[in-house]
Amino acid sequence: MSSWKNKNYSGSGYVGTRRNIIKPPIPLEFTTTACNRKVILMQTYQSFIRNLQGVDWSKSTLYINVDPLPDKDNIEAIEKMAIQIFGKVTIRYGKGSAAEANRWTLSQPKGKYFFNLEDDWVLTEKINIHDMIAQLERFPQIMQSYLLGSNIEEGRPTLMPSLMRRAAIQTLIRKMNTKSNYEQQMISIYEKLGKIPMSMRYGSKKYVHDIGREWMKKEGFIRINDNDTWERNGEEKKKNVEEMEEELFI
Repeated sequence: MSSWKNKNYSGSGYVGTRRNIIKPPIPLEFTTTACNRKVILMQTYQSFIRNLQGVDWSKSTLYINVDPLPDKDNIEAIEKMAIQIFGKVTIRYGKGSAAEANRWTLSQPKGKYFFNLEDDWVLTEKINIHDMIAQLERFPQIMQSYLLGSNIEEGRPTLMPSLMRRAAIQTLIRKMNTKSNYEQQMISIYEKLGKIPMSMRYGSKKYVHDIGREWMKKEGFIRINDNDTWERNGEEKKKNVEEMEEELFI
């Protein structure tokens, strides 16, 4: 691993030059696996609209899978919210399987690169999409440029927010099934291939924060069966969704 890093770049991660900031915003394809948690998804998209520079959101495309967890009440509100942000939205209502959701979303993009964004990560600092594209252009053997949210071995694939190379991820998808955890399958393939680097961290610090775990803990949920089923763990907690939505920009 260290020899690969030394041959290709110095230091941890990669950050492009500031001159990329002057490039005009571009349309981009996004993929999202989501549960029926409108407020959480709003927080995620709000943070990326605010901090992911260089994207023309009104001309971008979203492919989103929404699973009926924790329930299916008012699930159509997710699509209504998404079309306020993206120029085109293609939505699939799943049955609760995280693996099936990942298979569908990651198979949808048509362009060279796309951005994979699960519904519960917030971007905490400004970055430029042109820099992430430059990183993948500079290292054509790499499948993804990811934003660090938790410490992982650099080189292994991840479902943390990432700019992905479509051809590479679709090659990987063909080796996977929809019966078990998608990220764990990706890691297993990476290990079987001798840990040939498949990903590269963008920058040297944490850029994203996982708000999903905080939400699960607050609401008293636990996950079983690879997210196919959620169960209450202890006393049910309630929140005023309307008041929370008023605090957000949509």
